Amino acid sequence: MKIMINGQSVETAERTTLASLLASHGLDAPGMAVAVNNRVIPRPARDEFQLLPDMNIIVIKAACGG
Repeated sequence: MKIMINGQSVETAERTTLASLLASHGLDAPGMAVAVNNRVIPRPARDEFQLLPDMNIIVIKAACGG
């Protein structure tokens, strides 16, 4: 199935969880915020969150400094 990650089209298998998709793309590091279709998904919920075709995923890495 096709989904979008940070504006790029990605193919993934049916019945993929958000956690497994993030891990396979190296986006599961601490400090990463993830939103699916403009809804933030907390880290504990990512293991159970099933992806559907055409979902839009935004991944943002937190940064410190000033």
